Amino acid sequence: KTKRIPVEKVEVVLSVAIHHPRRLNKVQEFLVLSGQTLTSLRDKIHCVTDYIVPGDHSNNPDLSQTAPCQDICKSGFFYFENVFYNDMRDGLNRDYSRSLIDWAKDSEEPWASKLKSSSVERMEDTKFESLTIRLGYPYLYCHQGNCEHIVIFTDLRLLHVDDSDNVLDF
Repeated sequence: KTKRIPVEKVEVVLSVAIHHPRRLNKVQEFLVLSGQTLTSLRDKIHCVTDYIVPGDHSNNPDLSQTAPCQDICKSGFFYFENVFYNDMRDGLNRDYSRSLIDWAKDSEEPWASKLKSSSVERMEDTKFESLTIRLGYPYLYCHQGNCEHIVIFTDLRLLHVDDSDNVLDF
């Protein structure tokens, strides 16, 4: 049965494409509402690196007691228009952006100056309606320490009655 989402105000729908970290082909696409938080998108992104069980299991390949990476390392961020949006819902999550900004402060690379002036926000406190984005522009989603995906906002429009089956659940 389809879950209906009651819409009480005018909502904007964003189409978001997630691309493979190496092949750069589109692997997922979502419709998100402007009133949803960035974590609603992050929680729907599937990546094989999240399901890897870390460690050497060659002596015991049937070992399944160890948790997958997504349960061990829940940290991640989006980087949109010079702002890092970190997922800090879990008390053990790391602020990956801090090490990047600190590195940029010591770097003499010309492109690092943009990172130096980046700001940091919490993903769980940020709604899509508060973002400044460009359609068709490649942005970054990073998780598992170094797994990077290109995120592209491909469309922006008002919510239509036919969208109810395709928009991410709250």
